[in-house]
Amino acid sequence: MMKTVVKNHPLKDIILEFDESKKPLAIETAALELYYEAHDVVYAIKQRADQMRLDLLRGQTEVEELYMEALLLLQELEIIEESLNISTGPEVEIDGELTIEVTEFFFSVEKHNKKMQDIHGLIDDLSNRHNESLDIVFQEGHDDYHPVHEKYFSLFDEVYPRYEEVSVNIVTLDEDEDYFKQIYGKVDDVFQDNFDIGTALFERYNQLYEFTKDLYQRTERASVALNQFLKGKGL
Repeated sequence: MMKTVVKNHPLKDIILEFDESKKPLAIETAALELYYEAHDVVYAIKQRADQMRLDLLRGQTEVEELYMEALLLLQELEIIEESLNISTGPEVEIDGELTIEVTEFFFSVEKHNKKMQDIHGLIDDLSNRHNESLDIVFQEGHDDYHPVHEKYFSLFDEVYPRYEEVSVNIVTLDEDEDYFKQIYGKVDDVFQDNFDIGTALFERYNQLYEFTKDLYQRTERASVALNQFLKGKGL
């Protein structure tokens, strides 16, 4: 008599049929235990990869927003530098209206710098998790950068040939394992894509860091020049 057994799992339900008239073979029982374990392993990787994807996309968005803000700040800074004649040319009178704009500019740069400090924590965390993911795929038994040990994909090599002896229905086992591999394939795609997204994000952040480093240094020089100008005017 065949009996359908459903084992609930957050990755996917495991649905198999068993012939109750047959005693499970030792190799069958051992393979099924590892199969259940494989679901736990892949689900843990899925949670890790999904959260990493969300955080990477958040990092991308924030870095691009900071880059755009920095570009706008640079445009304002160049006007201020020209007005203060920090590089060359005769001094240009700064009226009250421009002084107010300059004050707002310096405040905006301070806010931008604070945002840069905040996102540094996110980038640092993502970088650590990126490296941890690399550690996983470089472990023994993880071929071709895959995050799950290869042993979980040859569990039933000794079971299928003995389909007449085992209690598990081979057809349901094959269907369930095939579905498991499909789900794992999607999890692996996200895991692998995260490497590319992370690499691009870290490179973009480094570009932003160098860009803002120069921006902040020039802003500091402009601030000093402005203070000297205001002292010279007795303001």
